[in-house]
Amino acid sequence: MNDQNNNYEENKDAEISPEDTVEDDEEKSSGLGRKIIITIIVIALLVIGAYYLAGSSSNKSENNIDQNEESLDQEINEESNKEIMSSLITVNDQLAGDSVLVSSVTLPVSGWVAIEDNLNGERGNTLGAVWLPSGSHSNQAIELLRSTISGSEYFVVLRSDPSGDHVFNRQEDPEILNESGEIIITSFQAN
Repeated sequence: MNDQNNNYEENKDAEISPEDTVEDDEEKSSGLGRKIIITIIVIALLVIGAYYLAGSSSNKSENNIDQNEESLDQEINEESNKEIMSSLITVNDQLAGDSVLVSSVTLPVSGWVAIEDNLNGERGNTLGAVWLPSGSHSNQAIELLRSTISGSEYFVVLRSDPSGDHVFNRQEDPEILNESGEIIITSFQAN
């Protein structure tokens, strides 16, 4: 035990300089400081990575939403165009005969209201046409070159008269198009 006391006495009397204490504290604090800095950097990288991943999946969701909205807008526009076209031309199914009664028609420019064969959904020969000035018209009877046939379907098409000669020419009098660039056309059934 004396040896221990002697060692204690020797260590007790040994001088500890303030620099030794500061160096130990600096080593401990710099090691701790490095750990804190590394921890902060790792956390920051994790947060940035999570934000990036969340942002890219949210962009995908936004893109899907945008595509769905565009698709819905297109469907609505197609329905609106059908309504616009049918509001420009109103014709009811009617008895077969040598004329067709168009209940109402609105021409954005002066031109023709033409009746055409429907050949399994494809437009065929023009059976008759009447020239009208631009504007709205009611109860227009269109005389035909050939009678309609009971059970057959026919088209009513609007055509312009660019020459202004009031002479119908299927090759020179183009179809009138709506705002979407579609032909203004509707159909009816002969009974």
